[in-house]
Amino acid sequence: MALTLNEMAESETNFLRLGVTRAFVENSTVLEDLPFVQLQEGSARFFQEETRMVTFGGVVDVSMTKNTLQFFEDTRAMQTRLKVKKLATGFTKEFFEGDSELGCNSFDGLRKRLTGEQVITASSGTNNGDILELEYIDRLIDSVWGGPDVIYMNRANRRALVALAQKTGLLYNKMDFTGKVHTYYDEIPIKVLDRDDDGKTLLGFNEKVGFSDNCSSIYAVRYGEEFVCGITKGLVVEDLGLLENPKVYRTLIEWYAGITINNPKSAARLQGIKFEEV
Repeated sequence: MALTLNEMAESETNFLRLGVTRAFVENSTVLEDLPFVQLQEGSARFFQEETRMVTFGGVVDVSMTKNTLQFFEDTRAMQTRLKVKKLATGFTKEFFEGDSELGCNSFDGLRKRLTGEQVITASSGTNNGDILELEYIDRLIDSVWGGPDVIYMNRANRRALVALAQKTGLLYNKMDFTGKVHTYYDEIPIKVLDRDDDGKTLLGFNEKVGFSDNCSSIYAVRYGEEFVCGITKGLVVEDLGLLENPKVYRTLIEWYAGITINNPKSAARLQGIKFEEV
């Protein structure tokens, strides 16, 4: 059974692993919704495509100094959250832009996996991209089997979509129980991806289509065990305690994970969207 990280957290009894799991979700728009199948050793599960799992992990070292002594546990928790934020951002980047040919610790993301009819190119007739139009969004939605669960785009493209759709009755905002406002188009959540922790743009206007090198992409995804699904061998979080050399308190984090697309029409990409000031 495929479960999201939030659903896994509901039955988690290890307090340290629970905090790390929740931190992954808090720092990745994708991990809010992506369900995972947990693979066991020797598992013979069948997937529609060969896929790769990679390790998102590392260690968090905190020394007991005069500066950290009074608030040591708080400092350790903060450093752990910062580490998980970086790992979650790395997973999100791999989900869209990963390329296994570029390194052994990378899996193929949607940009590489989606081909043929699942890639729509915005074009005004020159094959050099185009500004966003509702027709492109509707074609993107129609390309996903049964309709997508979510649409991902950058902030500028969301502003353009809001300007185009606000008079159609298809777009509305809704506030969740935390007070966060979410945008929906045709009942589909619109989620924004902006920047990773290095200040580099995710889904930015840095893609080349035809002779234009200032284009971006928008993705529509349907999640589920039969559609786009994560695979993992579990999250390891261990407090290794005080080490002698170096003399630090160490926390180990290792998450072995990847994604699989079990229906070729589970996701679609709209490429060639140019920036339009709104």
